[in-house]
Amino acid sequence: ELVQKFNSHNIETIVIPTEIAKHFIHLEDSWCPHGSVNNIKGPCYFEDNDEWSSWKVRGDPVLHIILRDWADILLIAPLDANTLAKMSSGLCDNLLTNVVRAWDLKNKKPLIVAPAMNTAMFEHPLTRQHLDIITKNFGYIEIPC
Repeated sequence: ELVQKFNSHNIETIVIPTEIAKHFIHLEDSWCPHGSVNNIKGPCYFEDNDEWSSWKVRGDPVLHIILRDWADILLIAPLDANTLAKMSSGLCDNLLTNVVRAWDLKNKKPLIVAPAMNTAMFEHPLTRQHLDIITKNFGYIEIPC
């Protein structure tokens, strides 16, 4: 729904779902076809496997860098507790967290997060610590839930 709203305003969108996110969205829907590394144009989506299939030898284009360079803004919505914890500690074991880790902080490209988790997880002290790390140390923008 969010992608469709962006598209109605001529905002090109690329979706990078985590494996967990795939339980909540249906990528096979025609609103968002699978992307091509050679011709990035939204709306489309890329999955973790695309990161490893897009290059073979040193010097080949690297998908998370291509996506970082392509995007003017990175919006992570919803941001679950697992991805938040990974972001705050620098882990990058999937395509989304690789894009986050490579995000262009020098040029202050906006990275916006919309945390979404159950109340018990959101109220856990680690959640606030993780949000403080990414907002205060890296300048990411939190949209409060």
